[in-house]
Amino acid sequence: RKLKKDFSTFMEKTPSYGKSLVFIEKINLKNLLKKSKTKNFLTYGFNKISNYQILNVKKEINYSVFDLKIKLSGDKIYKIKNIKVNLIGDHNITNTAASVAVSLNIGIKIEKIKKALNKFLGIQRRFTKVFSIKKREFYDDYAHHPTEIKAVLDSARQVHKKRKIIC
Repeated sequence: RKLKKDFSTFMEKTPSYGKSLVFIEKINLKNLLKKSKTKNFLTYGFNKISNYQILNVKKEINYSVFDLKIKLSGDKIYKIKNIKVNLIGDHNITNTAASVAVSLNIGIKIEKIKKALNKFLGIQRRFTKVFSIKKREFYDDYAHHPTEIKAVLDSARQVHKKRKIIC
């Protein structure tokens, strides 16, 4: 309850020239936005009501690719295709979408963003691929509570579909 109130206060203190960027998939955040006194925020996620909607996700063993549909008030709707990140898992895709949204909002060109993402190898110990040997993949992750552990296992299942996963 206090966290919701603090988040709401934070959003209301965002100056008129700034924006809060909110992950729309969380029901608590969606409800908070409906009650917000200010409309000084942008949303991102897989949901079609997002200002930055993640579409056409392709998940490979070593990377993910997705499109981002951008809908901002007063602007035409457009898509940025084939955003590639050298990470797997929905949590990494949503984090990437958020970083692209912030970068675009501060004026960085998409070509520069894509070039930077090509070089980005992730945060150490967040589903970091350590090595492969005899068709076995070894990852390291610092997931330390049930939500994070579930996200890591879901990510592994998404790209290693029918393979045995040992945690």
